[in-house]
Amino acid sequence: MQQAKVCPYLLRNALIDKPNQAWPIDITYIPIRRGFLYLTAIIDWHSRWADNIMIERWFRSFKYEEAYLTQYNNIKDARTAIGQYIHTYNFERRHSALDYQTAECYYPAMLLPYVA
Repeated sequence: MQQAKVCPYLLRNALIDKPNQAWPIDITYIPIRRGFLYLTAIIDWHSRWADNIMIERWFRSFKYEEAYLTQYNNIKDARTAIGQYIHTYNFERRHSALDYQTAECYYPAMLLPYVA
């Protein structure tokens, strides 16, 4: 088996001080009754203050709070349930890292200085 290419980490000393400058991405698979799906998550680095650790943390929460607890029958069921989890995570769940606010309440105020 051929060794995967290791790419250099280009953002090591980068100053990310505005939205949409860098977006970490991660991918995982979600089992369904007859196979699996891929789920890709993308988070704006500026709004999360750190790179891939945050997206890995989100995937951990998602897997232990939703994916590992649910047997999805098909793609439609998975899409509906995952969409509901993401909605709850962003609009209803209070986050300790956000001073116990929801992401919906916290991030618009943080972005105000960047709105023209």
